[in-house]
Amino acid sequence: MDIEELFELRKYYYSFLQRMYLEEPPMVMAEDLASNEFMIPDEKDNPWLTDEMISGFRLIESYMDGRDDPEAIKNELDSEFTSLFLGPVEKEVIPYESYYVDGELRSDSLLEVKRFLRQIEYGKTDNFSKTEDHVAFEFDVMRHLCERVLGGEEEAVLHQREFLEDHILVWVPDMCSDLVESDESEFYEAVGLITDGFLSFEREDFVGITID
Repeated sequence: MDIEELFELRKYYYSFLQRMYLEEPPMVMAEDLASNEFMIPDEKDNPWLTDEMISGFRLIESYMDGRDDPEAIKNELDSEFTSLFLGPVEKEVIPYESYYVDGELRSDSLLEVKRFLRQIEYGKTDNFSKTEDHVAFEFDVMRHLCERVLGGEEEAVLHQREFLEDHILVWVPDMCSDLVESDESEFYEAVGLITDGFLSFEREDFVGITID
């Protein structure tokens, strides 16, 4: 693939993953799962897919088998998302950089993320209630930087590499391991595999890239 295709692809997956971790899946996703219309990339047409991504998408295919009621799927995934990420008593996975890096929330890692955001002049909107080191927002930062590269801003490539190496790749793979090892959800186990596999692609195929 050429450079533009690469950044379009990366923008798509960061947007997709950001949505997976932001909040409970919308009804339209439940409807896609119920009707077997959830996007599963073809392995032959996408030779760049990592083994973890292939395993994750196959697990989603398995999840779709025998499930055809969108309301039941929506209720099931809402419950699993809440149990995994929100509590109410004890979360299975705490999707914040400061938790994985510093061992506590709202600590030094969050300040470092905010410092980076000031550097690139980007911030969260008022309707994003979580802190900036939440995995969904960090993926949104990467989506935004992909857009800036596609708009002709070559410096955004360097910003992406910095944010990956200093932040996302430092902690998100560990979060994915916790998600995959959790017994709470087949669907979110798949999301963890896809995320981890995509970040392996980023580490191996993007971090060293240059644009001439």
